Amino acid sequence: MNATTPNQGPIQLDPKMAWLQLVFAACERWARSPWLNGTRGKIVIALVLDVFDFVLRGALGLKLGFPFGALVGYRLARTLNLDSSKAWKVAVLCGLYCMVPGTARIPLGTVAMAIALLVDARPGSASREPEA
Repeated sequence: MNATTPNQGPIQLDPKMAWLQLVFAACERWARSPWLNGTRGKIVIALVLDVFDFVLRGALGLKLGFPFGALVGYRLARTLNLDSSKAWKVAVLCGLYCMVPGTARIPLGTVAMAIALLVDARPGSASREPEA
């Protein structure tokens, strides 16, 4: 099975881990997407975090919840313009959120992001960014 990356050409995929490697390749491309830098992107990333939490339930969540949640959490934190050290802390919390059983029915990522965006959109908020 082969996949391509925009600047490195074809890469060989291990058949057993092909789906995981494709997810990481997609996340790498996704991390460079300018479409995900505005308010819309922040909500989409929070939704992806909640979808990962919902899909990775049970034993699968205990194994894969932390890496997938941390990956999405790091991108979410960088979208919020947090520095690298704070982004890693957010990534660890998001990884734990996706790994802990019983959180699949709680859309915590989306709710937290919506609250953060509402607080940021208040009149007089200094960190408000212009929409493109």
